[in-house]
Amino acid sequence: MASVRYDPGSDTREVNGIFGMLLIIVDITVVIVNLATLDNASIFEGISLGISFFFLADVLLRVYVEGFNTYFSSKLNIVDACIVFVTLVIAMVFALSDVSGVALIPRMLSFLRAMRVFILIRIVRIASQRKHLEKATRQMEVARFLDTKHMDHYRVYNLCSRTGTLICAWLIDNEQCANAKESLQYFGERRTDKSMSSKFQGVETPSQSRYVGYYEILKKKYNRQLPPSKSLKIRSIRIHSITGVGKSNGSDLKVKIIVKKQNAFQCVCATQESCKLFFDAGGNAAVISLLECPVLCGDVKIMFESSAGLPKGYEDCPFYFWFNTSFIENNRLYLSREELDNPHKPKTWNIFKEDFAVELAFCDP
Repeated sequence: MASVRYDPGSDTREVNGIFGMLLIIVDITVVIVNLATLDNASIFEGISLGISFFFLADVLLRVYVEGFNTYFSSKLNIVDACIVFVTLVIAMVFALSDVSGVALIPRMLSFLRAMRVFILIRIVRIASQRKHLEKATRQMEVARFLDTKHMDHYRVYNLCSRTGTLICAWLIDNEQCANAKESLQYFGERRTDKSMSSKFQGVETPSQSRYVGYYEILKKKYNRQLPPSKSLKIRSIRIHSITGVGKSNGSDLKVKIIVKKQNAFQCVCATQESCKLFFDAGGNAAVISLLECPVLCGDVKIMFESSAGLPKGYEDCPFYFWFNTSFIENNRLYLSREELDNPHKPKTWNIFKEDFAVELAFCDP
């Protein structure tokens, strides 16, 4: 069982950055007050010395995290380290001002400590590169663990935000869970930290859950082999329970079909460009018949946009979904509200009613 380490997150690092900036302001204030004081104010020297050690520790920590060669490959880092080192030496000299010979050093030399204002540049740079530093640190930790425990016996895949989807598929493949529903539920329960929040942290996007279901079919029906490719054309799109959605008749909708990140087809219901719109008042539905729909094969994304001001969610549209043609049965795909991306969220249910759904009718090419 892998252990889980708590990561304080970006909020803590923000606090550290603010704290560092406050220390710089305090140190500059100490310099000004110290220069304006004729007497040897040892308390100011002690404060400045403590701040100098803080920034020395900060530099050493970053050298450790980034690596010596990587850190000092930046000219800004070199200047920053020099400023920190020189100002530390000056602070130590004046903190020990009772040592013989120190009094001969011009006291105005302490003004050099104000050079630490250049560290402000460094803080801004670190804030802008914080995510890259966090990513590099995590990668080093993971690489060190894998090289120690599984040398030459592992592969690393960048899953972006699809980690949960793959884990759920693995739970099915490894027979830790019997089916997609069970794996999705199990993953969500294990990932959700109820001591921090009651918000469910599992795979929430319906299209991602759909692909977990596809993997269950792939394993059980096709013995982990890719299913036969299937080419289809969309004949029509029926939107159920259209009342209250946009103009309540589908005339405000625009449909986009995306294949391999390319816009393969688009139709505009208002002008009936590349489509015919029929409003079924008795059935409370809008039927969009597509004209000259291209042949579709593999993964397909359908996006719906509205000119009537429907609220946008993910993908900057009111609703959308993904599917794969190889898993279409009987030339029909029916997706309820809970199976559509964006309408599945309760905050949208004042617009998308309980029986809201999208139904695709296919035909062979």
